[in-house]
Amino acid sequence: MKTVIFSIILMCVTSAAFSQQQKFTVSLNTGLFREDFNWSIAGNMDGKNPNVLSELIWKNLEGIQYNINSSYFLSSKIALNASFTYGRISEGKVNDSDYLEDNRKQSVFDESFLSNKGYHQSANFNVLMKRDLTRKIAVTALFGYDNLVQKLYLLEDPNHPTDENLNSYYKNSWDGLQIGFDVRYSIGKVSFSGEARAGYYKYNAIANWNLVPNFKKPISFEHKANAYKYGGSLHVSYLITRQLEINSGLDCTYGASLAGRDYAYFTDERTATTKFNGAELKSSFVELGLSFNF
Repeated sequence: MKTVIFSIILMCVTSAAFSQQQKFTVSLNTGLFREDFNWSIAGNMDGKNPNVLSELIWKNLEGIQYNINSSYFLSSKIALNASFTYGRISEGKVNDSDYLEDNRKQSVFDESFLSNKGYHQSANFNVLMKRDLTRKIAVTALFGYDNLVQKLYLLEDPNHPTDENLNSYYKNSWDGLQIGFDVRYSIGKVSFSGEARAGYYKYNAIANWNLVPNFKKPISFEHKANAYKYGGSLHVSYLITRQLEINSGLDCTYGASLAGRDYAYFTDERTATTKFNGAELKSSFVELGLSFNF
């Protein structure tokens, strides 16, 4: 995280040394986020016995997030962009279920736990290509690298104690390339913009199930799959001065993995492999911040 932030700041400082014809922008934003996330595995590699053996569902994960975004303009039409976002989870719940028969029948375990800690962070680096359609309308295309990491917990609910010292976690990573475009419409000092983006990713996850004695620690099992993610955002900004702009925005993202593999590691050195049915992510956030134009 520190490396990404330092890289963005370094890019800003370096670009300041260039002539006034070359510009850069820095945006600092904060806001509230909400996320839902789930995954499941089957009983074997054929996706049977049963088709859903174990399922984890996180709901209403909420907290505050922070974002720094910087663009360096190589010309009036081409820019390099870097962005980093970090959000800390302060509220949320998770349900853990196990089944013996297909289609989630004959439940043998069904418990809910707290998930009021953890985080998500994302970093992306893009090339931006801008075209002015009119004096008021501009379209920007983007292409680049995108990475998202989540660390989600299962914690004991003090109001419904079930397991002492429950402190298990599931950490997933979405790593890939994205494309997108942004349309901006300006009226005087006010601008409205909308962005759409999509990408293809490698999905990897590790888990530490701290209360299952026959699972290895700190990596109890892993998930590997291909995935996709898409989203969009709406922004409104107001130009206070030529160098200072206030902005607000709403962003929504959906992501899902394809089927993959689950690797479970046991203390007796055995490794069990089964079908990873997939993971699903839904997230949204609202933000408010300032942009500095140089």
